[in-house]
Amino acid sequence: MISDEVFHIEKGSDNYRIYNSLVVNHKNLGILSNEIPMKIINELSKGSMCAMDIVRNLDIDKQKVYYYLKKLEESGIIHFVKNEQRHGMTAKVYEAVAPVISAKLYEDYGEGKINENIKSLEDDRIMKLFHPFINDGELHAKVIFGDPYPHGKYDSGNVSSVHAFEFALILGRYLNNSHKQYHKLDTEIRDSDLDDNLIIIGNPKGNTISDKLNSMESLPVYFDRGNEWSIVSKITGKRYDDPRTALILKWDNPYNKNKKILLLAGIRTRGMRAISIALVEHMDKIIDSVDEKGNFIKIIEGLDRDGDIIIDSVKFLE
Repeated sequence: MISDEVFHIEKGSDNYRIYNSLVVNHKNLGILSNEIPMKIINELSKGSMCAMDIVRNLDIDKQKVYYYLKKLEESGIIHFVKNEQRHGMTAKVYEAVAPVISAKLYEDYGEGKINENIKSLEDDRIMKLFHPFINDGELHAKVIFGDPYPHGKYDSGNVSSVHAFEFALILGRYLNNSHKQYHKLDTEIRDSDLDDNLIIIGNPKGNTISDKLNSMESLPVYFDRGNEWSIVSKITGKRYDDPRTALILKWDNPYNKNKKILLLAGIRTRGMRAISIALVEHMDKIIDSVDEKGNFIKIIEGLDRDGDIIIDSVKFLE
């Protein structure tokens, strides 16, 4: 597995981009000169897969896929995740290790000094995602959970908030005052509260504030009540109705264009579980999608890779 201490840093005109990186033996780089291994790596960057998944997706001879999977695993560029039962047979599941690989050519005791600012650069990237909700260790937003008791026009309670625990831990890392209460239930929110930065947890059925926002024309996506709360993207025109599907949206607040909203909502509870995994394990992919206005939209689907009826992986749909 890749170490959290290994980074690849790209310096732009006014910012840095930091990637997890893998150092490999230079002798293992030759395999990357072939087009097929590069296609396999790109496919595995989308999520964990077995050989036959790759064969179906890329329409490549299976013997070549097996051959290059073995070579890529030996080189350390991909790694084995687990065995899965597929149609009565055992399939080996792999995933890509890192988006960047490198090879040390010689020891440099001058220019190769450790940059003590790497931690702060990584924090800057995460702040790109959480700005303006967090500033100087203070939360400048209202965090709104759906009341767990039946309420609102759909007489429904929000039972998925428990899966926002990991998200709360991420926020807590950047807050100085951990004893302050930052959240409110949607039943406690008044119209005057909406003219602020908002972090909303839960879909329109169980969170009345999410429901208010759902009707806003300015948002690029919505939940369709008439079709089992499926998620509809106004950008692509696609509809997603799998109950494991969820939405992570950062956008201009329709009530105040100078403020932002961050909406975390799944069609069902398993969708919220998928959000937690996406935020914890795929933060880089989310951060890289933030546009120049600080906005982004991610539609994801939770996956149960080991067959225990618990979401343990995610697929990015948009």
